[in-house]
Amino acid sequence: MTFMKKEILLSMLVVFGIFQACSKSESKSGFKFVTAKDQTAAAKNGAQNITYKDITSGIEADVYELEKKIFDLKMENLKQIVMKNIIEGDKNSKGLTQEQYIEKYVVNGIKISPKDIENFIKEKKIPDAQITEEIKGRIKTYMEMEGKQKKLEDWLNGKLAKSPVEVYMNKPSRPFFKVEYGNSPRYGKVDAPVTIVEFSDFQCPHCSTASDTIKLVKEKFKDKVSVVYKNFPLPFHTQARTASLAALCGHEQKPESFWKFHDHFFANQDKLSLEEIQKVAKDFGVDGAKLKECVDSQKFSKAVDADIEQGKIISVKSTPTFFVNGKLVSGAQPLEVFAELIEEELSNVKK
Repeated sequence: MTFMKKEILLSMLVVFGIFQACSKSESKSGFKFVTAKDQTAAAKNGAQNITYKDITSGIEADVYELEKKIFDLKMENLKQIVMKNIIEGDKNSKGLTQEQYIEKYVVNGIKISPKDIENFIKEKKIPDAQITEEIKGRIKTYMEMEGKQKKLEDWLNGKLAKSPVEVYMNKPSRPFFKVEYGNSPRYGKVDAPVTIVEFSDFQCPHCSTASDTIKLVKEKFKDKVSVVYKNFPLPFHTQARTASLAALCGHEQKPESFWKFHDHFFANQDKLSLEEIQKVAKDFGVDGAKLKECVDSQKFSKAVDADIEQGKIISVKSTPTFFVNGKLVSGAQPLEVFAELIEEELSNVKK
């Protein structure tokens, strides 16, 4: 879920663009592009050197996302070139187009069963009311495309296993932010080498998907990773703040109950009223009456507001947003994204 903060800036840019287009004068730009003597300098205003850090301050996440898109486009083109070379070097490609070769020798045999479609619907938590034969057909087509893409990736990786392609382009660096943990609920050991801070909203569908991924992260890395939860309920999710307050009230009574509430909320996002929460409180070892009293008193309202304010300061613009040892990960990313970053952090610890 994304905020709409950039609309004002975009409007200003549009107006500025119209102003420039309608202006009759051809005034020269006050910016002159030259080669820098200092590689850290982005510009110089009089005697003041302005660094790259200065001009990206406050927009680190936006800059990273744009740089990553450019890098991904280049990588995709690189893969296409490498793939073309491999196919043309195979005698079986004679008389076939690249698409025909891939279909015949690489991705042939993808079959999606009704059970696969049912599992997809369950995994994505698509409401029964939305399921029609047309939707099932679209899901099948999507799953076939995904399956073919994976087979193609696996095939290419297999071909390059013994002779990897040397890549000289630099990967964009994820922006780093100092995140204050405070007394926020934590899963795992305080001294774990990797800490994941999760800014999330209990009513956000993408956050629910991401919570499943974080479970896989916990299973894979065990004591090497701890997870800190930060509440970031969005104003248009009318029950999210109540759920945040209830989870913190439960945490006060019994700290380990927080993660039980956490998992329950994400699995039952249609049952986040205080009445529904009270019904399950006992199952988590929490007194429902005391929990209601705590929520009604708004005892942890300031704590939730503090999480939101901290998130805004460190570029949380959507939910979910994660920080892996301070490095930004936006959105419900797959396990592979977290695993790669965690492995990098663990290797740095060993050094």
